[in-house]
Amino acid sequence: MALKLKYFEDFKGNRTILMSVDKQSLQMFFETINDWENNNKTICLTNLPYVQAFNQTELTLCVSRNNTGLYETADGFVFTLPYEGWNYVKELLKALLNSKSGHGHQYIDYDSICGQLNDTGLVISLNEYHEDDWIGWKA
Repeated sequence: MALKLKYFEDFKGNRTILMSVDKQSLQMFFETINDWENNNKTICLTNLPYVQAFNQTELTLCVSRNNTGLYETADGFVFTLPYEGWNYVKELLKALLNSKSGHGHQYIDYDSICGQLNDTGLVISLNEYHEDDWIGWKA
């Protein structure tokens, strides 16, 4: 299964990017951000072979001293955190990877990392949304 990515104007009352994963794609995503020290400091998720974006949802992840969180640009969304912020995200991903139930979710938002709230959040969901859900969301 691919990591599936879609922006919702109203997902349970909030502007949200949903990242739906199974264990394998979650592990690949974890390895992608864990390997930042050996790669560029910017990753366009939609360019990765294991990512399937819906409705042209573009999400770029950045490491920077600027701690701006998740914000919308003319080209899509950018999530910018310092290394410490991404280390916190990795801890949240590890918790999902080690989930005994095999499903769950984490809210990866600026508020939980930096104490400020941006108008868009990121939810990473492990085995909670299935193919039937995505068929309805493709439009």
